[in-house]
Amino acid sequence: MGARLTPAGRITLVVLFFSWGLVAVTVRMVVPHFKEAFDLGYRDALLVQSAFFLTYLLFARASGGITARIGLRAGVALGIGLMAVGSIGLAATTLGGNFYALLPSIFVIASGITFLQVAANPLAASQGGFANPSTNLTFAQAFNSLGTVIAPLLAAAAFLDTVTNPLMPVRTLFAGIAIALGLLAMLAWRYLRVESVTAPVAASVRAPWSAFERRRLAAGVGALFLYVGAEVAISTTMLNLLEDEGVIDASRTFGAVLVSIFWMGMLVGRFGALPLLANVGRHIVLGSAAIASGCLCIVAGFAGGYLAALAILVSGLFAGLQFPTIFAIASADLPVEQQSRAAGWLCTGIVGGGLVPLLYGSVADAAGLGTALLVPAACFLAIAWFAFSYGREGLSRRAAG
Repeated sequence: MGARLTPAGRITLVVLFFSWGLVAVTVRMVVPHFKEAFDLGYRDALLVQSAFFLTYLLFARASGGITARIGLRAGVALGIGLMAVGSIGLAATTLGGNFYALLPSIFVIASGITFLQVAANPLAASQGGFANPSTNLTFAQAFNSLGTVIAPLLAAAAFLDTVTNPLMPVRTLFAGIAIALGLLAMLAWRYLRVESVTAPVAASVRAPWSAFERRRLAAGVGALFLYVGAEVAISTTMLNLLEDEGVIDASRTFGAVLVSIFWMGMLVGRFGALPLLANVGRHIVLGSAAIASGCLCIVAGFAGGYLAALAILVSGLFAGLQFPTIFAIASADLPVEQQSRAAGWLCTGIVGGGLVPLLYGSVADAAGLGTALLVPAACFLAIAWFAFSYGREGLSRRAAG
């Protein structure tokens, strides 16, 4: 095997990043169809996200150890394979009449994405076309973000305002995704041939809590929990909000296009914030963005009409920078031997994407989506507290945890 990826290998790698962004958001886009087809409340419909994000609690740390044993190429193949199996399983189980039978397939898809993230990130960092690993990873992650933008458009094309059988477009969409992922798995096995990259080393079993002893890291896990929960709650039900007669009464297809604009805002916000982060204190950038997100949620929940739609779409601009900035603040200045454990703990915070939406859904069932937006608003305000409380720390080696 060669020491470096070929151009075909690098193209395959960025397609991998694109694919998991696309599949993850497509899962969110079909939740309104499940809600309609199975006559579910918001809380039950959002169990899809609980099944999806539970994998981060179960596999965020274990997947690194498994990938270290089997190698990066096998880890990538395993991840894509699980995504394909879950997709075809989801397509097949829509033939039945049981919503809960769909959830294991969602879990399998998310498990595949977890393994793919663990294996593909070090490959992208070391095998990209740029000399700087951070530049390589940022470039690859841009394609992941592009996948999140394209997913609602793909869903819009598949939905075409189908109302006679809401599950038919879901079945067709995920069957097609499964076929595409199968082809991608073969390409990955063929072209991702490298010897020079080592898999991430599994964290030591000794003193597993040592990195977690820093208050800033513990608070960062909580902030990520709240951020991912808020983002998932908003993005999963945004289509329902836009379809509401009190907002803009959008068709499902047009609503999906608007959701794509939200994800584009996330992409623009993430990369547009880089100059700000380089010149302004990160606690100010993160805190201000979180406050803006919280205020926009309140406006979207109670203003109604086009103002509500505009507020929820613009919130993506301020949400996009929050995940990486929280991660950077929480893990800054940790000793090298604790960094992998810290990353593992921070990734477990992503399970908030499966738990916060349940609270959000319960409020939506009881009082409507508008009132439920107070839940992510509160999450964002808590993130602002984290930013102003801990954002100044870790800026030098003398900073306390």
